[in-house]
Amino acid sequence: MFLVALVTGHAQTVNFNNNILTSPPDRLVRFGGTLAPVVGQNYTAVLLYGTSDSSLTAHTSTALFRVPTTASPGTWSGGTRTLTGVPNTPGSVVRLQVAVFDNSQYPNFDIARAAGAAWARPPFDYTIPSQPPTPGADSMVNFIGGVLEPLPPIPEPSVAGLLAIGVVALMVNRQRRA
Repeated sequence: MFLVALVTGHAQTVNFNNNILTSPPDRLVRFGGTLAPVVGQNYTAVLLYGTSDSSLTAHTSTALFRVPTTASPGTWSGGTRTLTGVPNTPGSVVRLQVAVFDNSQYPNFDIARAAGAAWARPPFDYTIPSQPPTPGADSMVNFIGGVLEPLPPIPEPSVAGLLAIGVVALMVNRQRRA
């Protein structure tokens, strides 16, 4: 279940769960190939948020997928997440995305993404409701489950810096020879 409620101040809160939203559409998260729903607490769901696809930031609080014996495969146990730096006035649109990584291989989302080992569902819109919201108006109905797609890796700043130093060194070396 993804539920969003407007709070006073400058932050938007999101209830980061996907197991209570009704179908259709399917809200379960799956890996490609077998199309099996994701299970196991070695898999972590991360909420990315921002005002556009290019501004999506990973929330620091994550959620573990349910154990393999669960009656609700493809879901995770989340909780309330506070989204800072996004509009919270009624009618404002916030972009959200659900990403997943294997926490037995990578200690956090940023490292998993830098290694090209993070997957996600497409970003979706959430429109902030008027207050008080009518029943169901704060539900994240635009989240759609399905097969996870690989996220493009984002190089660590140290790697990008080393690459830049290497390019500069090659250019200097080339100028010396000329």
